Amino acid sequence: MNLAVIFDPHFWPHRRHGGPLVKGINRRGALCLDVGRRVVDTVNSKSASLIVAGDLVDSAGPVSPQFAHALRETLSLCQRPVTLMLGNHDMTADGDHSLGIYTQHDDWTDVQVCDDINVDKRVCLVPFHRDIRDARVRDVPLVIAHFGIYDDS
Repeated sequence: MNLAVIFDPHFWPHRRHGGPLVKGINRRGALCLDVGRRVVDTVNSKSASLIVAGDLVDSAGPVSPQFAHALRETLSLCQRPVTLMLGNHDMTADGDHSLGIYTQHDDWTDVQVCDDINVDKRVCLVPFHRDIRDARVRDVPLVIAHFGIYDDS
C-alpha cells in the first residue's frame, strides 16, 4: 500500500495575503489550488492514497463557494482514496467541522473525513481533538497525528 501524507496545507484565499477575489479566488487561492493539483499529480503517479493530516483549510469559517468548489474538484482528481484528517483549523467544536463540503464517494472518487481515531493493521490516524494516549494507538507501526490547540485547560 502506497501512502502520501501532507500536513497543514492551509488552502485558503486570504485577502490580506492574496489580493482581491476574482470570481471567488484570488492570487493566493490560485497558488494554493496549483499546489493541490501538483500534489494530486504526484500522488497519482505513485498510485498512492492521500492523507491530508489536518488543516486542509485555514479557517472553519465561511469560504468562497467558488474556491470550495475548485478545491473539491482538485481532490476528486485523486485516483486512490483521500482521507481528510481533522485539524484545529478545520473545525470549531467536536462534531462541527468544515470538511464535509469536500467529501464525495462514487465509483471513481473517494474523499472522506477522519474525525475519530482510525486504526487498521498498519496505520493509525489521530485527529487533533482525540487523545494520542488512547489504547487503540498502541502497537501500530505508523501513527499519523495532528496536534493543535483544542482545550487550553
